[in-house]
Amino acid sequence: MPLTIDTTRFGPLEIAGDAVIEFPAGLIGLGGSRYALLANDENAPIVWLQSIDDPSLALPVANPWQFFADYEVKLSDSEATRIGVTDPAAADVYVTVRATEAVEDCTANLRAPIVVSAGRGWQVINEADDVPMRAPRRPPPRAIPDPSHFQGGRPVLIITRRPGERIMLGDDITVHVMEIVGNSARVGIEAPKSLPVYREEIWAAVKEENQASARAEADSMPRPANEAGARV
Repeated sequence: MPLTIDTTRFGPLEIAGDAVIEFPAGLIGLGGSRYALLANDENAPIVWLQSIDDPSLALPVANPWQFFADYEVKLSDSEATRIGVTDPAAADVYVTVRATEAVEDCTANLRAPIVVSAGRGWQVINEADDVPMRAPRRPPPRAIPDPSHFQGGRPVLIITRRPGERIMLGDDITVHVMEIVGNSARVGIEAPKSLPVYREEIWAAVKEENQASARAEADSMPRPANEAGARV
């Protein structure tokens, strides 16, 4: 059954029921779990990922291979199992776009692509080399920032552990202390496959890119058609 939503950017839109994409883990730093791809034509280089749950939330996204012919996405076996994608040919990949004053100067987040398959979507961390979070469309990609200190501010629980010992987070998450060398600790995390696990600096950077992408004004990117549901 079609859905009708009164979006902030594009006004009323009718979205086909089978065009709704379920995001079980949501998008990093953003609300809602149901989205739809909006495009004004099948060959549009940039389309919109519109939230069904929040009419004011929409992100411009793009097929990365239209701008980066040698782009590749590498996932660990555990991540591929978590999202249930075993055949790359059965999945579509999109990257969020950070808008600028000129469309040709916008950047794409190659580090955290969105994978869509069989009506479900996941934002994943790409483990390939040289995949920046703000890749210009024309110049060579810039290197990924490498934060060298903890950025936060929230109170944390500090627990002293030795190599070989563990920390339990609830009933189903186990942190294994593998090795401690100087000021660095190597840990392993045992968690349900449905639970994404990110390094804090990666999570924070992807959250910033998603929120920046979601601030794009409708006039800064190609507008979708009045009827939604086109996939590109």
